[in-house]
Amino acid sequence: MKSLEIMNVAKLENDVLMDTIAKNSKLVIHANDIIFFLNDFYEGIKPGAIHFLAFLTQLRKSVLLSFLSLLRQHGNQAQFMMRLAIESISKAGYALTVTNAEEVVDNHKDGTMSEAKGYQKKAYDWIESNYPRHSENLKFFKDLINKHYSHSNIFNAACDWAPRIGKGEIHSPFFDQENLLLMDAALWQLANISLFAIDLMAKAGSGYGIIKLKPDFHERFKGFVKKHEELTEQYKQHPLFVKHINAPKSASVCAL
Repeated sequence: MKSLEIMNVAKLENDVLMDTIAKNSKLVIHANDIIFFLNDFYEGIKPGAIHFLAFLTQLRKSVLLSFLSLLRQHGNQAQFMMRLAIESISKAGYALTVTNAEEVVDNHKDGTMSEAKGYQKKAYDWIESNYPRHSENLKFFKDLINKHYSHSNIFNAACDWAPRIGKGEIHSPFFDQENLLLMDAALWQLANISLFAIDLMAKAGSGYGIIKLKPDFHERFKGFVKKHEELTEQYKQHPLFVKHINAPKSASVCAL
């Protein structure tokens, strides 16, 4: 088999991932445990809840891809996937209430499909009315991502660029310049979003009789919330961390 340059990149990706894990052990472990709990918090889902399952699957994939991107020093890509995860949370939650497929999907004569007109607004209105703290939390982080990461700007370009200048040449690395504080802030952000996602799916899913939670769900979830609050208090001692996050009270998981 021909050796392709992309194979070398893939190897470097793994090397960077392992190095990042070694340097950010506390928040990496915390985020890892929460993210994989998102895949393991229920015993079963009611048959027929296909639209909910579609958005839940998208949510889980987005969170995991965001985590991998962070560990591989690709901060912009991590934030893109966090944004997709945030949108999936609202749409998955609202899908629990839908009984008519036409409320979610428009099937076209040419065999293609699209999301039903107005579904996104209905989803956002639903979460705002029924889970206002979750809505405010998710909106805060989506606005943060939109401001700094969703489109090309000098902030995210500078985060991407750590040039090495020598012998008359400029080498622009594939990986972000290392910034352990911003990494910690992003890991905290991803863990926070994931906790709110799990809480919403559990409350709404069990409330509508769609999800059967595992017997130890509440005990495990409370443990993650407690750990998250402890880490939050530790990092609040660092002014740059607080400045980067600057999250409202609604972002606190302590009341979940």
